[in-house]
Amino acid sequence: MLGFTNVNDNPYYNTYQVSGGFRFQDYNATNVIKDGYAKNADLYSIVRKISTSASTVPLKLYDIKADGEKELIEDGELYNLLQQPNRLQTFTEFLDESMIYLLLSGNNYINGYKSLGMGDVFRELNNLASQFVTIESGGIENPIKSYLYQDTRNITFDADDVMQVKYPNPKGDGADRLYGLSPLEAGSMALQSSTNIYDAKGNIITNQGASGILSDQSERSMRPEDAYKLQEAWDKKQKAKGGFGKTLVSSANLAYLQMGMSSSDLQLIENGVIDLRSLCNIYAVPSQLFNDVAGTTFNNMDAAKKSLYTEAVLPNLNLWLQSFNNWFIADWSKHDNKNYCLEADISSIEVLQSNQKEEADKDKVNMEGVNIVLNMPIGNEAKIQILKETYDVSSELANILLVESAVGVGGGESSNLESTPEAVDQNAIAQANLRGSVGGVQGILSIQQSVASGITSVNSAVTTMIEIYGFDNATARSILGV
Repeated sequence: MLGFTNVNDNPYYNTYQVSGGFRFQDYNATNVIKDGYAKNADLYSIVRKISTSASTVPLKLYDIKADGEKELIEDGELYNLLQQPNRLQTFTEFLDESMIYLLLSGNNYINGYKSLGMGDVFRELNNLASQFVTIESGGIENPIKSYLYQDTRNITFDADDVMQVKYPNPKGDGADRLYGLSPLEAGSMALQSSTNIYDAKGNIITNQGASGILSDQSERSMRPEDAYKLQEAWDKKQKAKGGFGKTLVSSANLAYLQMGMSSSDLQLIENGVIDLRSLCNIYAVPSQLFNDVAGTTFNNMDAAKKSLYTEAVLPNLNLWLQSFNNWFIADWSKHDNKNYCLEADISSIEVLQSNQKEEADKDKVNMEGVNIVLNMPIGNEAKIQILKETYDVSSELANILLVESAVGVGGGESSNLESTPEAVDQNAIAQANLRGSVGGVQGILSIQQSVASGITSVNSAVTTMIEIYGFDNATARSILGV
């Protein structure tokens, strides 16, 4: 979490230089939802793919201890509230709706309700439809004074009772920048073009008329009554069960002229994929996931699924979680005298786990290479240089590996250990053996990577290095580079 527990606690919080009063969004979010999301299959599919994927990522509630250790919370008032934030929605449904509003309008507004006599924390959460929210600014000292919600009735909410998640908006000035920029404002032309193509395709199918002309090729022209009977017989057989696409046979001398869509009509339909790709680009999702068959292979689809999470789902989910932790979770931390944090658990996302397997395989190969270097008939300085340049091993860890290798740790007996049982520190021997083993060194490398990527806290990593591997605090921190 950040160094402050609530956005209002941050002494460096910058206010907007505005004069106050009401400012309305020029972009019509209502039309985007009614005429875009609710009517355009491509936009609906893209937004729903991101929102449902984000809302089904497991979220875990932790209490972060002073030493950085995390305790998983699986009961209590806050835990129960996170299962059912309001009477009508589970948390999955609630988060799904939050993501939809954020993706469409660039803003997500959540209103919290407190219960009298139940403490100064929110005990119910509801999404506010972003297209009905107007921000009232209070001037330079109070950039957001309140939120006006104009749905079936006008309701004014205090700024502290509403959480706003928004995308950056560099185009506005003053109070306009209090609103997030909708991706569909940037992609309005692509959306309009896509919707127009859908409308045009519907019109083509509805108004294309006859699919062909059947004519008499005999010397004598067909009488009107005969033509009528032939039409009636043709229609009857064509419309019969199993008649679709069937070729009909006649003993008469007839000719059939096929009629179909014009080349411009066909081109119009094909152009729809271009707008699909543009909308996918706006939301940073691969178009292959939405029936764009160009360049689609099994490997490409696997990469596309990974990209969906790394480029679209997790960035949006983490943006939302950061605001949610600073606004809602922080108040519960004060209420319970804890340090809560709600985090996404990506370990259950199957498409991302292959990366971890690849890293594990890579670590295994690296360890085999490290052991080869340690046993080379060359000087220690040369070994250290190879380990640093080839395997990205720090100087401190390289020296430790050389020392452990020289005294025979993990294989024979160490020459600098006392032989009498009373003098032998069994724990120290076990730690030394671990440090010199393939698995032990691989574990150290994994801890280094975990700290560097922010997955493991520094305190937790140092504690592990001390308790498990037997390093002192200074050595542990030096190896970890912290």
